[in-house]
Amino acid sequence: IYQLILNQSIEYQLLEAVFFSKYDSMEACSEALFISTSSLKRLIKRINQRIVHLGFKIDTAPLDLIGDEVNWQHFSIQKL
Repeated sequence: IYQLILNQSIEYQLLEAVFFSKYDSMEACSEALFISTSSLKRLIKRINQRIVHLGFKIDTAPLDLIGDEVNWQHFSIQKL
């Protein structure tokens, strides 16, 4: 049940979108997630604060992961 709830969270959906899809703009990603661009910016800021210790973060131009590739691949295997 925890995994079901987690899969429905907007944070999880954003991380999944960044890992598995490529968006050229925040507008395209926000449309795909059905949220406003300003909500997406706040969400990215909140997630980046939580994952900074893992050695990577979500960049906003273009929307992509930056940092240690091994760390974010390990994270994606564990969490996604």
